[in-house]
This record gives sequence, structure tokens and C-alpha cells, in this order.
Amino acid sequence: GPTGSISYHALSPFGCPSDTLIQNVTISGSFSINAGINDTICIGDTVNLSATVPLGTQISWAPTNSISNPNISNPDAFPVQQTTYILTATDSANCTVQDSVEIIVENIPNIVVSNDTNICAGDSIQLFVSTGVTYSWSPANLFSDPNISNPMATADSSVELVVFITDSTGCGGLDTVNVQVQQEVHIVENDPIWYCEGDSANISVSDNSVSVVWSPSSFLSSTNQVVVTTTANDSIRYFVSITDAIGCVFSDSIDVLVDSIIPTVAGLSSVACIGDTFVLGGNPTVPGSATSVSWSPNTFFLDPDTVLNPRILPTSGATYIVSSVNGQCIGSDSITISLQPKPNINSLADITSCAGADITFTSTDFATNYTWLFGDGDSSNTQNAIHSYPDTGIYEAILIIGDSLGCTNSDTMLVNLNVVLNVNAVGDTNLCEGQLTNISVTGNANSYSWLPVSGLDDANSTNPLVNINTSTTYIVTGIDTNSCTASDTVSIVILNNPLINTINDTTSCAGDSIQLFTSGGGSYLWTPNSGLSNPNVSNPKAFPLFETTYTVQITDTNSCIHIDSTTVSIGIEPTADFEVWVEPSCDDIKLKTTNSSLNGSTFEWIYGTTVFTDTILETDYNSGVDSLILIAYSGNGCLDSLTLGIVHFSQGLEQILRDSVPNVFSPNFDGINEWFEIPIRNSLHSCTELKVYNRWGQLLFTSIGNNHTWNGFSFDGEQAPEGTYFYILTVNGLEFNGSLTLIR
Repeated sequence: GPTGSISYHALSPFGCPSDTLIQNVTISGSFSINAGINDTICIGDTVNLSATVPLGTQISWAPTNSISNPNISNPDAFPVQQTTYILTATDSANCTVQDSVEIIVENIPNIVVSNDTNICAGDSIQLFVSTGVTYSWSPANLFSDPNISNPMATADSSVELVVFITDSTGCGGLDTVNVQVQQEVHIVENDPIWYCEGDSANISVSDNSVSVVWSPSSFLSSTNQVVVTTTANDSIRYFVSITDAIGCVFSDSIDVLVDSIIPTVAGLSSVACIGDTFVLGGNPTVPGSATSVSWSPNTFFLDPDTVLNPRILPTSGATYIVSSVNGQCIGSDSITISLQPKPNINSLADITSCAGADITFTSTDFATNYTWLFGDGDSSNTQNAIHSYPDTGIYEAILIIGDSLGCTNSDTMLVNLNVVLNVNAVGDTNLCEGQLTNISVTGNANSYSWLPVSGLDDANSTNPLVNINTSTTYIVTGIDTNSCTASDTVSIVILNNPLINTINDTTSCAGDSIQLFTSGGGSYLWTPNSGLSNPNVSNPKAFPLFETTYTVQITDTNSCIHIDSTTVSIGIEPTADFEVWVEPSCDDIKLKTTNSSLNGSTFEWIYGTTVFTDTILETDYNSGVDSLILIAYSGNGCLDSLTLGIVHFSQGLEQILRDSVPNVFSPNFDGINEWFEIPIRNSLHSCTELKVYNRWGQLLFTSIGNNHTWNGFSFDGEQAPEGTYFYILTVNGLEFNGSLTLIR
């Protein structure tokens, strides 16, 4: 800002002035800030405060309990109630400015929505929500209109319905309605059912029904029981309708087969593979638990020939007959089994590889389908497969191949995995710009290599030195004797330098103070510290006596150190010097000066309460001012001052009369000391009068015009006798008197 000085002095009760004090003043420029625009948010939301502040100012927001960072211009705020945030900015001269922004917080609306409910499959339900201005129901495809407060919803399965509403303030909330949909199920049991002519059977439904209705009612023991008995003599289909606990109605049917021939199933004639087990019979082989069976022939049987589904291990083809008996009812069926040889499979070779490596499994067999069982729970249905095992160890892998008839064959192999190759990279760190670091790798590999190689002193070392200026992630790869590889990474983050803003080089005056400043750090250290008000602040005052370069070590919040400097030159010092006198005339009295100051380019004269900027001062004389001050300024603003007292007009005349007016003269015509003469400036002649009296008060002489000398004669031309005479001198209204001696 602009600089200047204030000069002031005090007056004693007697009007005597003190010495003049001069104070240099620097006025910092004003600045403005803008905390941003007032805003409204919903409770739980976040708003970004975006302030505008000059570069280099320090910032603080208050309150701080609902703000992400109170010391940046654009923090996120998350108030839970209406809050006024006050922004305070401080510049390098410690001048502060404040502004504020208000954030209004609206509450989330209170939502009242339909209760959870149950419906039947295919039914619809009307939902409602009691608050809000806008609505959004989801899933939208289940609603007649997803954007109204009371839509119809239709669902085929149980679902959670969600409604999101916004109120008149724009704040929103959501709620849910759970709709359970009762699905239609197969409700009859053991459908179809068979019994022999003249017998009876029970038919039933699941027991989750509230009411049951069977139809037709013919041959039924009841039409409204869960379990009823039929005695029909012919095959018949019964229908049943049930109502569950929430009112959903379901229907089903059951076929009752009545015959003297037992429906018997031996199974479908098929091709069996040599060496495989085959199961005879159907599902079921015969109806009902009261029916017994027998199989023949019973060759190759692994189970008794009276079980419903016996296992066989045939070595040749055969036809098997199953006979069934239930009371007077009988039945039978047959199945023919043909044998097919297994497909040929080639032997598999064991594999030794690296843990974690991709293992390739290859089949050279001709088959219709392939299945690899890798031994770790995973499998593949391709002829050739690639698989990676999670751990070390020995795994038994199985290949199963099949032909078009469904016959299969298999072989096994061992997969022997080496010990896991360990590669562990160490050295993740954050660095300041210009810092060096080492990264390292340990493990059981035989050799290592780093990528990228830039910034490393040795890309094949286990402990390379890193010298980089941008953030870099290094990948180290290790390899062992089996050519197994493994990798790890190290990340080096180069921290960004803060914005450093240090005062530019400047000029000061010897002994004056200058405000240093810098910014961008958390702590500061200025050197040299002599002549500094505080070397550990961002803006110390300096008092240099000679040109000095101040270096500041700035430590930022990441503990990174940055160096900056500024040079303060000492300007040329002026020397104030002048002379002053009073020069009277009959018309006025002037104060005049000379100016012999050194190295001064501009000047200020302080005369009483008036300040002049002339190089040489000439102004009207003021008898009430006793001194004159000269302040000399050099071109770089340095200054010097000098104060001189003023000899007043009356004092000057008294001095002249005291020092220059003779008190003896001898008008004896010897040419020596012939006249009584008072030296008066020519400018005062016209307003000067001299009168001479003898000791009896008789006027002997009066000066005329510019002649103020007496030759010792009276008005009548007589020589005045020797003796003492008296004079009165009037100069511009000031009167002085004295005596003189006349000697002949």
C-alpha cells in the first residue's frame, strides 16, 4: 500500500515547542471477500460452500463442527439445522474481512404408507401414501401408474414395493410395503393312485387348507375332509377345491385307477456300458406299497430279486421280466439290456508346475463329451482346459470321456505344485519433491527385475535407490529355477508442493521496519533471525541496517520443506540541510530559505500547521511560529529531517542595534567616525524614522526619506556640543531607543 510519515510535536504551557517526532506509516490496501450464496438443503444432505477470496489470504470458517475443512475456500457443509457460516479472511498485513452465508435445513417429510399385506396370485391391491407432492413407486412395471399417491399394484410373486416422495421443499424420503403373494400349488398327494377292483383307497390334499370341497361326491366317504376314502369300482377323476387362511382358492385333480391288471413298469430297454451298474424298474415300478414283485432271471443281480429297483452288473446282454401281485390282481413287464464297450482313453501324464500358474490339461482321445475334475472342487467340460490352483500341494485330476451311447471311461493324473513363490515388495511411501528413497524386495526367487526402470539406480537390485519427481508405481517380478514367476508392487507418491507466496524483493530504509510475509506452510523459519520480530511466523517484521537476503524454510502439513527468499535492499539515505531567515519590507515580512540537502528528491517544509512541498521555501512570515522543519525524501522513500529556530523580525532589529549601531561618534571633520548611522535594509527605508534628543528632551534631528544618519548638527545648523544624546528608531511600527556620546 502507499507509505508516508506523520510529524508531530507538543507545546508547553508557555507555548514552547518540543522536538518534532516523525513516524513512518504504511497503509495496507483494502480487499473484499464473498462467502457465497445462501442455500436450502434437506437434512442429511451436503452443500459445497464456494467462497471468493484474494490469493494469499488465510481463511477460517465458523462454526467448524459441521464443515469438512474450515481453512479452505470451498469446504463441504452438512448442518443438521439452519446455520449461518461466517468466513474470516486475513491478509499478510493482518487485516481481516468477514462475510457470511446462511444454509437453511429442511426436514425429511413424515411418510404414512399402506401396511404390509398378503394377496393371492394374480390379484391386485390398491396402495396409498398420505404425504408428498411427487411420487415414484418401484418396480414401476407392477403399478397402474407409478407416479400417483394411490396406484393399483399387481404381483405374481412376493415383492417389496418402494415409494419415494418429495414434499413442497424438494426434500424426499422413502418407505416400503411388503406384499406376500400366495402361490398356487399342486395340492393333491400321490397322483395318480391305483387299487385293485373291490378295494378302496385314501386320497388327500396338503393340510394348509381352511376348507376343502371334493367332487364328484360318488364313492367318497366325505366331500369336505382333507383325507377321504373312495370305493369306486371303475377308474374315476376327482376334483378338489381348497381355500387357504388368507382366502385364496386353489383347484386340483387326482386320477383314481381301478383295474385287475397292476400297472407294472420294468423300465426302458437300454444300452449298458460294460463295467457299469444298471438299475432296473420304473418310478414307481408298481403303485402302492401292498404290491410285491419278483424279477427273473436274477443273474448279475447286486440286490435281491424282490426289490422294486434292483441293481445289476451285467457282463452280457439279457431280457429281464418283473411280475407283480396285489391280492387277486397281477401284472408284468420286461426290459432288454444291451452291452456297449467303454470308449478308449489314453493315459494321462503327471504334471509338475508352479503354484498359482495356469495349468493346461489336454486330452488326445476321440469322444463325444469330456469332463475334467481338477481335484480342488472345480471342473471343466471342454476337451482341453486351463486351470489355476489356489494353493500348493498334490492334486488328483480325473478325465472322464463319454461316447454317443452314454458310455464313459476315465483316467487320473497327479498335479504336483511347487512351493509358492513369495515376492514381497516394501517401500510404499509419500515423498516430498526432491527426496530420495530406497525400495526393496524379499522372497524366495532367484532373481528380480523392476519396471519401469526410470528413476532407479539399478532395476535388477533387491534394494534400488529411487529418484523421481512424479508419482510412480513400480512392479517387481521374481523368477525361480522352475521359471515360476510372481510379482508385487510399490507405490511412491510425490506430494504436491503447496502454493508458496513470498514477498518480492523490496527496498527499505536503514533502521526502518518492513513487513515480510509468505504463505503455504504449517511452520516457518526465517534466517538470518537478527533484526526480526519473530523468525517462526509467516509475517515477521524486519529491521535491516544493510542489504539483507532473508531465507524462509517453509514446512507444509506433509512435513515437506520448501525454501524461498527475498532480498531487502537499503535505499540511499538523504541528509536534510537548510538556512532560514526573515526578510522584512515596508509592505510585508517574508520567511526565506536555502536548501543544501543531499540525496533528496522531494521535500516537505513544516511551518506551523502548514506543509509545503517546494524545494526552496519562501512564504509569509508568521511571528507566532518559532521553528521550521525540513523533511528530505530520497527516491526510494527514505527520509531525514532538520529543525531550525527562526530569528524573529524584532529580535533581528534588536540584534542589529546591539551589534551594529555605534554609541560614540566624533563629527570633527577629520573624516573619521563623522556620522551616527544605523544600518537599515533598503526595503525598510521608507518606513523607518530616526529621532535624536539632547538630555533635556529637545529634538535635534529627524530622518527624512532614506537618510537615517545624523552629522551632529541641530535643525538650525548649529553644532551640537559634546555630551550624551538619546535616539528613538521606529522601523515599520517597531520602536527602539538608545543613547550615544558625541565627542568633538
